[in-house]
Amino acid sequence: MEPELNGQPAPPAAPTPADRSIQPPALLLLLAMAAVLFFVGLGSLGLTDRDEGRNAEAGREMFETGDYISPTFNYEPRFAKPVFVYWLMTLSYHAFGVTEFAARFLEGQPCLGLVEEAE
Repeated sequence: MEPELNGQPAPPAAPTPADRSIQPPALLLLLAMAAVLFFVGLGSLGLTDRDEGRNAEAGREMFETGDYISPTFNYEPRFAKPVFVYWLMTLSYHAFGVTEFAARFLEGQPCLGLVEEAE
């Protein structure tokens, strides 16, 4: 017998939505496959764009001089971008050495974040 509310039958319960989230092992596999696609060959091509080279050089100079406050390009102040970009590039240089791969490593990180977010 269904419960009644003010003489009216209770409304039917709303259907439960299906769980469409990816399980952890599948998510790890998806992230690993995406990492291979995003990062393999990342350093095989030289720095092509003028801005890419300038940003990489500013990060390299920050790495070389140890001055993490004032970014420079050709050892002259460069404030074209927020310093956070150069900090991340310098951190990448510390981890991987001064290479094209390290200069571009930052660009692959948001891509992996999007893959995880899309799950």
